[in-house]
Amino acid sequence: MAIATITHVAGTETLTGTPGRTLDYGFLLTNTSGGALRLSIEVRPQAPAETGWFEIQGAVERDLETGQTENLTVKVTLPPATPPGRYAFRLRGYLTDDRERTIESPELVLQVPAANTPQPTPSKGGKVPWWAVAGGIGTILVIGGIIAALLIIDGKPTMPELAGKSVKEAVALLNKDKIGFQIYEEFTGTVDSGQVIRQEPAPGTPMESGDFATLHVEIISVATPSLVDLSIPQAEQRLIAEGLALGAVSEEESTSAQGGAVLRHTPAANERVLPGTSIAVVVAKELVTVNSLVGQTVTEAGQSLVAQGLRQGSVTQRRTGGTPGVVLSHTPAAGARVSAGTAVALVVEDQMVRVPNFLGTPQTDATATLTQLGLRVGTVTHLTQGKPAGSVLAQRPAPGSEIAVGSSIDLDVERRRPVVRPDPAIMLPNSHLLEQIQNPRTQFIGGTLRAVPPDDGQ
Repeated sequence: MAIATITHVAGTETLTGTPGRTLDYGFLLTNTSGGALRLSIEVRPQAPAETGWFEIQGAVERDLETGQTENLTVKVTLPPATPPGRYAFRLRGYLTDDRERTIESPELVLQVPAANTPQPTPSKGGKVPWWAVAGGIGTILVIGGIIAALLIIDGKPTMPELAGKSVKEAVALLNKDKIGFQIYEEFTGTVDSGQVIRQEPAPGTPMESGDFATLHVEIISVATPSLVDLSIPQAEQRLIAEGLALGAVSEEESTSAQGGAVLRHTPAANERVLPGTSIAVVVAKELVTVNSLVGQTVTEAGQSLVAQGLRQGSVTQRRTGGTPGVVLSHTPAAGARVSAGTAVALVVEDQMVRVPNFLGTPQTDATATLTQLGLRVGTVTHLTQGKPAGSVLAQRPAPGSEIAVGSSIDLDVERRRPVVRPDPAIMLPNSHLLEQIQNPRTQFIGGTLRAVPPDDGQ
């Protein structure tokens, strides 16, 4: 990943040089990498330009804190005998502790004209300052991202009023007065993108050679669209179209909004945010109107609830003398608006069932009968009383008792005895086995091979 970008803000990259004179070229070095770094700078001339023509003023290694900006000057001295032609160079930077991570400026060209080409008038002291030679040229070196800077100073203009103007208008005024500047992007969310938030120095301040105007400009931002009453898929599509993203989605009950519709969002509509910002939304829960279940059987009520997107809750029985097994009331009541999936508790009329006699019947048959009657198998205790395995020995409540639907019946059941399978080598006599035993008096008695001991006389 590149650690920097180098941006040429204005003017041309071809400069005019004069043999025998020293030219100063200004650069702005800015760290926006998100952390402190040490950067080494070097000039890389291209033939026929020579390394000895170029000299970086000050330290070639710069320690820059996050957001720190430093001016960097490169002195270029063309030998007196430099022939007319094109001489190019670049400014190269790299992390001092990692030379593989580098940046490089665009190519700058020194054009040495023929002898009859008019030259700029040298300043006092015999040197042409870089800002006079450049004639409106600006170059920046930015670490970790583009902030922007332009170094163009000529004369002593005064600082114009720039706050509230677009960056394009501000740059035009600075270029007109030949004032060097540097631009920092900020986000306030209170003004349009690209508008100057504030400036340094203040308007009317005299600008000396080498001074810079600093502009703080609103970074590109997006006005949050209104998402109210949209569904989640519609809201997400709208946000993507504006360069934003859907954030956390939470639900809230609403008696007026349609289920699943956006009630509100943060940031709110028309608030300016950075591109890619996630917008958190609150949507209305899916609400269901509870239909009346009174008079239905428990089975019918359960089916009705499923059809409404609800579910059956607890069932309480009450004796009122009405039709057994039908719904007397329910909570929430009919007409209530509740969230989808809400459990509805039922109160039903007692439905009494006479307990059958299961004594001596297989447990499987007893279980099937109980299920048909709306009863349940309670505790099953296994005993050994010599009865057929799996048969019912006792039941509670006793046969003939009347109990409510949904009640449990406890059963005592004969324990199932394990089946012992004999060893086939012993239980299945055959000629081969008899030959192995080699005893002519071997007998097969009760399914068991038994070898009879020989008499003493044998």
